[in-house]
Amino acid sequence: MNLTKKLELIYYTSTGLLTIITGYAIVSYHTNYEYFHHSFIQFGYPPYLIYPLSVLKFLGLLVIWIRRFPLLTSLAYAGFFYNIILGFIAHLSVGDNKQWSALLAFIFLVISFFSSRRLFQHE
Repeated sequence: MNLTKKLELIYYTSTGLLTIITGYAIVSYHTNYEYFHHSFIQFGYPPYLIYPLSVLKFLGLLVIWIRRFPLLTSLAYAGFFYNIILGFIAHLSVGDNKQWSALLAFIFLVISFFSSRRLFQHE
């Protein structure tokens, strides 16, 4: 397997796994709103952010997969970076032991970002 094929496998796998984790969060925000409303308050975040956050997560995934606008792709990765870090810290601060999905998402995000930089460096 040549280097490009390995990079493609790494990129699409990590981006796919990031999409699964993020997609689960997006769907959960809408199907289990009361739980997340309570959680956001517990974390110290205003609950009115739940729906805009789900829309922005969806748009961020769309931009990362389409890769048509490099600046927007970089902004989407940055947005996910901050969202995941803040979510990880929020879970740690309340001690609910649910930070592991954020840690996994962070790992997949970093792998996706750096493999995309190598794979799509001509963009």
